[in-house]
Amino acid sequence: MKDSKQKKLSKKEKKLAKKLKKKEKKVEKKLRKLDASKKAKKRKRSSSSSSSPSSSSSGPPAAAPAPARGADAGAEARAPAVVEPSRESVGLRLLGDVYAVGKPSSELRWEYPLRDEVRRCFAGVLRPRLPQGTLRRLEELAREGAAWHQPKRPRTGELLPRKTDWMTAEGCRCAYRYGGVEVGPTEFPGWMAEVMETVMPLCGIRGQGRWPNCCNLNLYEDGGMSVGWHADDEELFQGKVGDCPIISFSLGHTRTFELQVLGAQGDGEQPLRIPLHSGDVLTMEGLVQKHYQHRVPREKAQGARINFTWRWIRQHQARCPLGRK
Repeated sequence: MKDSKQKKLSKKEKKLAKKLKKKEKKVEKKLRKLDASKKAKKRKRSSSSSSSPSSSSSGPPAAAPAPARGADAGAEARAPAVVEPSRESVGLRLLGDVYAVGKPSSELRWEYPLRDEVRRCFAGVLRPRLPQGTLRRLEELAREGAAWHQPKRPRTGELLPRKTDWMTAEGCRCAYRYGGVEVGPTEFPGWMAEVMETVMPLCGIRGQGRWPNCCNLNLYEDGGMSVGWHADDEELFQGKVGDCPIISFSLGHTRTFELQVLGAQGDGEQPLRIPLHSGDVLTMEGLVQKHYQHRVPREKAQGARINFTWRWIRQHQARCPLGRK
């Protein structure tokens, strides 16, 4: 009985062995075909590169550097269509670095949650923990002193979900146009100097002659007020053609600020989210307005938030006296 069982097993084993050999032969054929196709492709590439005009340079073409990855890993994972010149080559100094050099003994430290060296885009945050009395005073000055109004969308007549006041330095009459809305300027009031004297030194900017020459103030009375995805790419600031520093200062209730690579909406990528508390300073530097969008979304927030957004007008409008000089 044992011998008959062993014979049966040996027959089964032989059959299995034959099947395995057939499969191995098929796999070997497929592998040979793949190797042959790969070699053919390599020959085509080498022949095309040798016949092209750029073949005079020795060695393979240099690969574009990969985007820097940090807190905004999702946004920065998108390969940029254009690699911008480095900040070293254009002489861009980050405001956080300028502050650190000017105040080497300071305990305050700027953080840069967005460092996109490939696109030359940077967003910095400083949380200076200003005295509560100072914050309350500055908030009261803005609340009572700004000419708050709520513009309407020209096409629908719908009110924008925030209140605003567009301010400019003495002598400038440039209007601020965005999303079909045009807001006339208010000249910097006296109290604006007190606010800027608090914030600008934290950015390494000393002396009023170097201060920004305009400021857009937004008032979000509760979490239902917001601003949608946009870039500050208006012609006034020339943010599409050159480095455009923007300084933002928050007062009041904490709100979330979001940044996302231009065109990333709908791709499932998570934006960079930065909570901004009362007294926090945020910057957008380099070419952020060219390659990124930002917003303040609706969220659960009971209190009001006031935001100062300072910029430098690079190209005054024809109606502005400074534009006719």
